[in-house]
Amino acid sequence: MFLTRKHLSRRTILKGAGATIGLPLLSAMIPAGVARALDAVTPRRLAFIYIPHGAILSTAPIPADGLSREVGRNEQHDRWTPNGVGRDFELVGDLASLAPYRDYVTVISNLDNSVAAAQTPHGVHAGTWLTGTVPEKGARVYPERISVDQRAVEVIGMDTPLPSLELGTEPGGPSDPNYGWGFGQTLAHTRTLPLAPNYNPRNVFFQLFGRGADADERNRIRAENRSLLDSVTEEAAALTRSLGAADRSAVGDFLDGVREVERRIELAEAAGVDRLDLPPTPVGVPNAVEEHLGLMFELMTLAFQANLTNVCTFLASKEVSMRVFPSLGITNAWHPLSHQVGPNRATRGQIVNLFTEQLANKLIARLAETPEGDGTLLDHSTIVWGSNMSDASQHNFNPLPTTVIGRAGGKIRGGQHLIYPAGTPLNNLWVTLLDRNGIPVERIGNSTGELSEV
Repeated sequence: MFLTRKHLSRRTILKGAGATIGLPLLSAMIPAGVARALDAVTPRRLAFIYIPHGAILSTAPIPADGLSREVGRNEQHDRWTPNGVGRDFELVGDLASLAPYRDYVTVISNLDNSVAAAQTPHGVHAGTWLTGTVPEKGARVYPERISVDQRAVEVIGMDTPLPSLELGTEPGGPSDPNYGWGFGQTLAHTRTLPLAPNYNPRNVFFQLFGRGADADERNRIRAENRSLLDSVTEEAAALTRSLGAADRSAVGDFLDGVREVERRIELAEAAGVDRLDLPPTPVGVPNAVEEHLGLMFELMTLAFQANLTNVCTFLASKEVSMRVFPSLGITNAWHPLSHQVGPNRATRGQIVNLFTEQLANKLIARLAETPEGDGTLLDHSTIVWGSNMSDASQHNFNPLPTTVIGRAGGKIRGGQHLIYPAGTPLNNLWVTLLDRNGIPVERIGNSTGELSEV
């Protein structure tokens, strides 16, 4: 039996004047007669999304039998930990908005990253979350302090236009001269340098789709009033004529999504221009944190869907953030509020809930509804949602709020609340997640092995 069907390259792109657009996985890209072809061409995606100032989480280790539904909970002390343990658990509090995706959710209790503690915690919290060790004072090269995302890049990031994508929502952040700016202001570290996040949704869009290298060029393109998609219309039409009905629909749906995000970024930019009498904000950055988060999550989805990158880090807000949240009626700045105790603990917990809602509605929902290969983008993704801080008033590194969402192509079980012994290294989780995504490593920092139940 001879199989002669030609297949479309997984790296097929649409080209236009000054623009390129990657495509989602199409059935036409699957080689005929290749065993487990879908698995062979479906990439694994990893995203590490960081919430600053910790969460409302009990500083005492979670008991091995979990928190009982009957006992209830005091929201001043814990808004993160599920009720129950194992597969018999309920997402509550600040994780309740993930309940529709419960079968994809793994909450892991009692993880510890105290090995990364330093005298100026806010100056290293973000940067040591994925490196699992504190940097040496005065060092400027960190060959053994590569972050988990960049370990993944070395294996699964070199066949995409962007080896990795670094996102944020606030510039700046704390720095300690003993360690350098990177450990306070980014999650991502190569073996030689930190990678700065991109905070402007419009710039991220251009980074992904090649539209405009600087402010002058962006202004010129905007004045021309031409869409990114307009420049590839002819080639897109020629491509779709050669595809089957299902693939034509997939390409159409994807390009419609690109156009919708482009439209929303234009609206956000216009709104910023209209408010120039207020404190200046970068063009294209929404004033409302909800809108900013939503745009970044949608851009992350498009980047994965178009196979532009397989690895992403997102600093959802900076450490020592002075944001206020008028939509929640919170006018006190986030960082000072995070150090307060009593009733204000539950009040600041509403902030984490807001961020989780955006995560659920703008990223997880989109991944879950986007078909790819033999499942969805969510089936093939590993999304980590958590922090390198437990109780902000104590700046402690244990027990850390940690949630994994996704299946890594079936390698992660999902639908569990796992409780490990107090002091279990966070680095054990990083070793585990890399292994589940085909990136085996023997050890990271103080890791002692894999978490086999994940």
